[in-house]
Amino acid sequence: MFKERYRQLFETINPREALISSTIHAAENRSAGRMSRRLRPALILAAICLCGTLSLPVMAAVEPLYQAMYQISPGAAQFFKPVSLTDEDNGIRMEVLSASIHGEVAEIYVTLRDLTQNRVDATTDLFDSYSINTPFDCTATCRQVQFDRDTGTATFFIQITQTGNQKITGDKITFTLREFLSGKQRYSGPIDQIALDDLSQSAAVSEPVDIRGFSGTVPEQYLKSFMPLLRNTPGIGVLDGISVTAVGIVENQLRIQVFYEDILRTDNHGFVSLRDAAGRQISCTGSVSFWDEQRCGSYEESFFEIPAQLDGCRVEGEFWSSSTLTQGAWQVTFPLGED
Repeated sequence: MFKERYRQLFETINPREALISSTIHAAENRSAGRMSRRLRPALILAAICLCGTLSLPVMAAVEPLYQAMYQISPGAAQFFKPVSLTDEDNGIRMEVLSASIHGEVAEIYVTLRDLTQNRVDATTDLFDSYSINTPFDCTATCRQVQFDRDTGTATFFIQITQTGNQKITGDKITFTLREFLSGKQRYSGPIDQIALDDLSQSAAVSEPVDIRGFSGTVPEQYLKSFMPLLRNTPGIGVLDGISVTAVGIVENQLRIQVFYEDILRTDNHGFVSLRDAAGRQISCTGSVSFWDEQRCGSYEESFFEIPAQLDGCRVEGEFWSSSTLTQGAWQVTFPLGED
């Protein structure tokens, strides 16, 4: 009922002409003893614009209304959204520095600053947790472009591209952020604890696993019923939350297994490769990822064609991990200036 009522109210509204649009008819109430009513656009405008004068706690309660409106008529919802260039939650301030349009591309600069601790740093990553409410279909990318150590402020560049190479219309955009990562670490180099010259055929686990995905070329039989390596090492740590848990040869392929702990909160990830005696890098031919029992951590086994001579080969890796996940609810709505 809620969605149907708002569909009737907003599906024919042109946001730029909302103030002078014709009367919108409310759905007729068929109940006995009740009469249908007309709802004037001015009344709709007054009710929604009231949100711009409400206190923050009340605004939080009104937000589901906006989300429902976006599903029905994004253009109308965005028209009524009040402009707010800053937002604070969980001790973090988000602010829009500038925004502009170049044809089908909108470019936005947003900053994050920790007002109470040091959770924003030079490694801060928005963790693909942002969303952009616009009255058009689009794609977006985001990257950090600057970190001011004196103020602890990170600046991000966000680029929004209208699909279909069509010119962006509308004059406001709403940007929402749910969480971000910081305290990132990176390791790149050899994993000297792994000795390849004394490897023999290894056993695999017999029970099936919950496969997350695969890449490259993976033997078809593995995808039908993948059996990972037994955990034949105590765990060779390379970064916090990342360790090599098994190495072995199965059916004449070298397999290296790495465990990434709590990936949904840390974005732990990476890859392994080989370096032969001549210094040439040997990439894996494919890999399979699968969940741990708690579906929080992920194992990844990489497959390598065994070099003619394993003697002199070494295992290398490149890995990334984050120590801090900060969650909140930040939202800003800002006008776009057209060049």
